[in-house]
Amino acid sequence: MKTKSINSLKDKTKLRREHLKYRKVSVPRLNNFERLVQNPFEQQFKKRIIKNDIYFTIKPSSVAWVYIKNLLLFNIPAFAIHAILNFLSYMNKIVLGEEVSFATSEGGLQLLTLAYVICTLLAFRRINDHMAYYNNTMLVSKHDINRSLVTMIWREIERGDNKEVDIMDYYRLRFIKQSLFPTTRDLALEEQLYSRNQKSKHEVVRQGAEMRYHRLSLDNRREEHIAAKHIADWKQDEYGGPNEYDLLVRKYRHRVAPVIRDMIKDLETV
Repeated sequence: MKTKSINSLKDKTKLRREHLKYRKVSVPRLNNFERLVQNPFEQQFKKRIIKNDIYFTIKPSSVAWVYIKNLLLFNIPAFAIHAILNFLSYMNKIVLGEEVSFATSEGGLQLLTLAYVICTLLAFRRINDHMAYYNNTMLVSKHDINRSLVTMIWREIERGDNKEVDIMDYYRLRFIKQSLFPTTRDLALEEQLYSRNQKSKHEVVRQGAEMRYHRLSLDNRREEHIAAKHIADWKQDEYGGPNEYDLLVRKYRHRVAPVIRDMIKDLETV
């Protein structure tokens, strides 16, 4: 084998394991995850109008709070620097009688810009970590939503006679970005959570970690990709137009983890 081919093989192997060597992903401290979610079909599920209780999402107010809280917390050092510069300007006016604003001077503006940029970037890294956790947790109950929809279609349920087909398809597409096209961060988070919770002294925690890891595993995602391809082919046959799965792959290929990208390539012949 040529040296170039060997190096290429090494690079591919490294990429496939990239999520296993990812930095530590921050996880929010939550006592009750249920308070963050909204379930628009809770009553219909209780009345058995809707058969699946998997259509809950994160409340917009909860998402907004994640952004606000972390942006404020991480920018505290920048706020402190800003306050110090204003205090020095005030003291300079009192002691020396000079009307000088350190915060608006060239050096002060550069310092403040640097401080706010660094703090904001760190805040968004924490925000993205927490949102990855929330989105992945949402997927635990929807881990087989594509296969469930395929089952409905195979049963030849008329779309006009069963509204849940439309509902399931709608929520499937809402979460398909995270379920079928996870980032390296998403995969790394699940590896780290599993490793951490498997060491717990509590059996319930270990069982929960096992269930979550299995439902969000690469094998499960592969089965979901196959189901999504079947759904896209069915939609194309029924309604025409471009293939939905191919459009999704092109849309989200840039964000997907290398190991998932390899999986998509392997499934192109399926």
